[in-house]
Amino acid sequence: MMMLPSFPEIEDHCAGEAQRAIDRKMIQISPILGEIRRHVQFEGDGSIIFRADQSIGHSPLETVSSEVTSSRMPLHRFRNEELPRIIDEIARQKAEALTKQLFDTVGRATAETGNVVDGGGKPLDEDLLLQILEKLEHTFHPDGTWNPPTMVVSPEIAKRLAESAGPDGLGSKNFQMSLQKIVSRKRDEFRNREANRVLAG
Repeated sequence: MMMLPSFPEIEDHCAGEAQRAIDRKMIQISPILGEIRRHVQFEGDGSIIFRADQSIGHSPLETVSSEVTSSRMPLHRFRNEELPRIIDEIARQKAEALTKQLFDTVGRATAETGNVVDGGGKPLDEDLLLQILEKLEHTFHPDGTWNPPTMVVSPEIAKRLAESAGPDGLGSKNFQMSLQKIVSRKRDEFRNREANRVLAG
């Protein structure tokens, strides 16, 4: 049996390119994953969050895995189509698992803090949307421009919201006025939080 020589630098380069391809594909499958900042934790079995209200949150590390089956074959029979298939399947499994993990975590956090809006089975409309925006803690750019939160809804709800938003996509006059009041109030709250953070620092 003949063994091929090892080329560590080439292997590391190929592994890195494959991982980057998987990451890009994952974001295509679940775009919200691309909106989240990453932090690499090299050791430990979880993390602890010390919040401004003196509460402490514990977040255990959770495993995400993927499995792909590929037949062994002589190198000269390997086809270019095989590698994209493997990358796509790994990305799909990881994207689905991470997205589920994300929404499970958000669900637990909102339930613990009471930051939940119960629509009582009603369809998502402007009034309910305003209630949701009122509950949230908003952020703003340095020039005071609002940084709207990301909403994740089903395609059916997204279509219904788009239709009810009118031709300009901004919603009714009453909705726009109420939204401006919420954003203005949240901007003041944001500036106060930032000022307190600077003073505390």
